[in-house]
Amino acid sequence: MKKIKIMLIIISITFISLSCKDPILEPDPLEEEASLISWDRISGKIAYKKNNTLYLADKKSRTVKNLGKCYLFNLKWNKAGNEITGILDNNNEYSIEAYDLNGNHYELDEPSSFSKGTYDWLPDGRLVHLTKLGFVYIENSKLIDHNFNAFGMACSPDGKKIVVSGWNSSDSTEQLTEIDIATGVTSILESEKYRGYSDPVYSPDSKKVLFVKSMYNWFSGPTYSLWITPDISLPRGGQNPNWSPDGQRIIYRYTDSYLETTNIYSMTINGDNGGVAIPGGSNPLWIE
Repeated sequence: MKKIKIMLIIISITFISLSCKDPILEPDPLEEEASLISWDRISGKIAYKKNNTLYLADKKSRTVKNLGKCYLFNLKWNKAGNEITGILDNNNEYSIEAYDLNGNHYELDEPSSFSKGTYDWLPDGRLVHLTKLGFVYIENSKLIDHNFNAFGMACSPDGKKIVVSGWNSSDSTEQLTEIDIATGVTSILESEKYRGYSDPVYSPDSKKVLFVKSMYNWFSGPTYSLWITPDISLPRGGQNPNWSPDGQRIIYRYTDSYLETTNIYSMTINGDNGGVAIPGGSNPLWIE
């Protein structure tokens, strides 16, 4: 009988000691993601994609929020709607979808005759897009009677201009064409043969345009360089560039084909203090 009592006491003590142990906590994936970011190379809030998931990095709190699965490309910031938008490609039928900063995901109205996902937002929330015939439309109205073979588009933060990057078939040049919204007058900001122009984005003061210039080499494939109008070459190359809200830094995606890695880099507009800001990320969007 004493042996039974002793065994029961041992079992109860063992149970109590096990129940008092701290539970095993799984690591927080968002804390781990935040620990990878070089916070000194960014400011404000930056949205980016990683493993088909949309994230929002906040410099102030040094936290990362998971906004959900994302299969969109050509991410843009619609300031008036306080939303991140992108293009969904369904067998070359393009539609626009959006995420708010809380991770709510919803569809937006599709513009008719949408082409190649080439679009942007004016500061007042009006949609600017390129039709399949190459005309620039603001909402459902044609801006000018001129068609573009365009691959990129951006609206200026002051809401007065639109820049279109693409190919001019009449003289076989790549061009950055700026359109004055009020007058419809166009002007050529950059023009060059045997190059590709893409991913234009205005500086916060609307005075300069950051864009990608590409060249194809039959042996090494395409190479990408970053430029700022007028004719300023940055020391590092990449794609999907974006300005910081204060106009002092640039963020961009760089893919190392040899190492097969893609990271988000940041540098000053002079090319200083450069390096990886977000490992493994792509499609960076500096929203505020």
